Amino acid sequence: MLTILIDLFCAPSFSRLFAVLIFLAELVLNYGLVRYRKYTEIDWKAYMQEVEGYLNGSTNYMELKGDTGPLVYPGGFVYLYSFLYKITDNGADIFRAQQIFAGFYMLQLLISPACLLSACRKGAITTVDDDFCIYLWLQSPLYLQPADVQRRSCKYSSLDCGLLLYE
Repeated sequence: MLTILIDLFCAPSFSRLFAVLIFLAELVLNYGLVRYRKYTEIDWKAYMQEVEGYLNGSTNYMELKGDTGPLVYPGGFVYLYSFLYKITDNGADIFRAQQIFAGFYMLQLLISPACLLSACRKGAITTVDDDFCIYLWLQSPLYLQPADVQRRSCKYSSLDCGLLLYE
């Protein structure tokens, strides 16, 4: 049964269909989670406190603190979350932030397989085995295997999903 599922998920003729179905399922799931699931506070409040210090003029990392402690992320984080701070009404509009992050996630679901396809077209990836196929499927639900990439058949032995490339 596992072999049939692997073939179904990894066969070039079915990959595009599954990619579209997975994308649509993720879209519905994300909408439902953002719209109907109660927000769970993890670090959003602390992140907003940390970037608030930066927006108030401090560039000293020792002074940028939140409820979880000092800021430990690099400048790119500060810039990105400063932007989010501004467009979410000083971090108060969590629903808008959730929508933005869902959008980022959906965008990632489009970009990851595009990178893979580009690598395949350029010859960087020429054959894949079952472990690699499963790894790609887990990492990028929109994994599309182009027809010119050959699958090397082997017995599926583990779920460690290691990167196994063959030239």
